[in-house]
Amino acid sequence: MSRRNSRIIAALILAALLASWLGVLRLAHRRLERMLAQLEQGREQVAQRTTDERRLADLAASAAQGNAEARQEIHARLLRTRAELAALERSAAEGAARRQAQAAGLAAALAQNRDPNAGLTRLEYFQDVGRATPADAFQTLVWAVMKGDPSLSGLLTLNQAARQEAKAMLAQLPPESRAEYPTPEKLAALAISDLVLRQTAAAIGGMAVTSPTDAELSVTFSGSDDGVEKIPFQLGPAGWQVKLSAHQIQGLQRQLLQGR
Repeated sequence: MSRRNSRIIAALILAALLASWLGVLRLAHRRLERMLAQLEQGREQVAQRTTDERRLADLAASAAQGNAEARQEIHARLLRTRAELAALERSAAEGAARRQAQAAGLAAALAQNRDPNAGLTRLEYFQDVGRATPADAFQTLVWAVMKGDPSLSGLLTLNQAARQEAKAMLAQLPPESRAEYPTPEKLAALAISDLVLRQTAAAIGGMAVTSPTDAELSVTFSGSDDGVEKIPFQLGPAGWQVKLSAHQIQGLQRQLLQGR
């Protein structure tokens, strides 16, 4: 390998590492902002509680001295507190009943439904249905993950930036791991498998076509905090494939590290 090529490869690896670190720093910055907001909210609540306690102490002192208005205000506060507690108890009971009903409905649906296009379906019921559509390709991808099928990597496609990111990750692996995952697609398949296997059920939703060769599929995972995931697809020579970007490769890398 020439010295020029070595410098180019080193620069690409460095750029990939810097991009990964920038992503980590942005995530840390957002977490810090949320923590600061929570601390400020807590400070305001403490200040309000201190003010209320002082006012209540003043009212108690006035009431002890025979102040009728102070006694009336204390009584009114007591009634409001009782009403608020009763409302909280009702809300908690209604929320618990609603969650139980939702859980029972979900369990019944999962026990009966075998078609992810019709609603949430356990991942073990997904089938190899080809790649004629993005929905078919996604169902086949989940099937391949569940079966450990080696064709999984063929269901993925990486753009140039994602490929460089994956190659940088491969370069950091020991020789035996590089032999096991010799291509960016193989490495991406490992990360995708790890992500899918963390779920228990999924439902295939609507699809948005952005070009003759690009589409976005809406998928709901039973354990997703955000509800609906938007998954990009690209039409290849053998059918539709999940399209991965450099940002997604970085995210998959973080997920793999967190899963260790």
